Amino acid sequence: MTEQFKSELEPFIVRIREYNPHSDIERIKKAFSLTDEYSWAITKILIGFKADTTTLLASLLYSPFNQKKISEAFIEKEFGKEVIEILRGVSRINSIQFSRSESENVRKVIFAMSKDVRMILLKLAERTQKLRGLKLSKASNKESEKIAQEALEVYAPIAYKLGVYALKSELEDSAMYFLYPKEYSDLKSKVASKKDERERLVFKSVEKIKALLREKGINAQVIGRAKHFYSIYRKMQLQQKRFEEILDLIALRVITESVDDCYRVLGIIHSAYTPIISEFYDYIANPKPNMYQSIHTKVIFEGRPVEVQIRTLGMHQMAEEGIAAHWRYKNTERDKLFDKKIAWMKQILEWKSSSAAKEFIDSLKIDLFKNEIITLTPKGDPISLP
Repeated sequence: MTEQFKSELEPFIVRIREYNPHSDIERIKKAFSLTDEYSWAITKILIGFKADTTTLLASLLYSPFNQKKISEAFIEKEFGKEVIEILRGVSRINSIQFSRSESENVRKVIFAMSKDVRMILLKLAERTQKLRGLKLSKASNKESEKIAQEALEVYAPIAYKLGVYALKSELEDSAMYFLYPKEYSDLKSKVASKKDERERLVFKSVEKIKALLREKGINAQVIGRAKHFYSIYRKMQLQQKRFEEILDLIALRVITESVDDCYRVLGIIHSAYTPIISEFYDYIANPKPNMYQSIHTKVIFEGRPVEVQIRTLGMHQMAEEGIAAHWRYKNTERDKLFDKKIAWMKQILEWKSSSAAKEFIDSLKIDLFKNEIITLTPKGDPISLP
């Protein structure tokens, strides 16, 4: 372990303490002393999602565990039963053989095998880091294509299911880099060529909407963003359009203080700019199955369609982090808001909280496919049986 690598930990310890004052820093430091750069990179992704201590410990020990540098007994003794159970669960996921024709079954297997959602989130972070490394090394071969296909067919849909959009988008874009290299390169070049125009449009639209909202006395944050490559590519494919015909390459996010403000913002924007009625969706009144809430609308700004998403801060955290947004430390035994939001998953997840509530979620249990048994052959092929 290099000195530079060792020095990286302290700034992240500060971040962990900020979002979870009751995190077990001593055990995190101990696990860090056993980790390698690959596992540390995975852990940094999970710190970005404000993961709990148990998940961070499992991620730090991911490589040493898989490489059998440390024993299961040692991990359980030094870091706890939950940590080794998460690592065993991810190891089971790693044993699954992937084929495109069985991708739906593979997704079912992963859910059915993961009795704790943190297993899946660790695996999503690991796949994301794996693809980052492959892109950095420009290692385009059959193995990297297989990993990319698996990311696109299995892990990106799972990230979507759990509402972890940040990882979903990155997995899709990284997969596209390997699976459709020519299209990726062309799209990257075309998006870059429009960069100045796009940045000008983003800046101008953000400033105009900020001014409108200030005038109406609404306190809100307005953010502009470029759409990710794979979503543009998919739109071109589905609508049979050339890049030049895809006009809505940017989206604005308006983050407000309350649900009432969300609807007030919608009225103000529709009054100021012509809305495209067919592109209006109210996911606040009708949330998506994965708990996503936001108002989506599209308006004409300077002759160009601009997508606007309007949401509260809580909705924004859910949109970016999905189920991981509920790892925030709470000083109460149960969080009623979480209980309400998670109601849609009653058939999928059962959650418990510890009496001490040292971590916000003690465990998230999965009970999927009550009428099916998802099993694996000795070769790791998934089979669904009634």
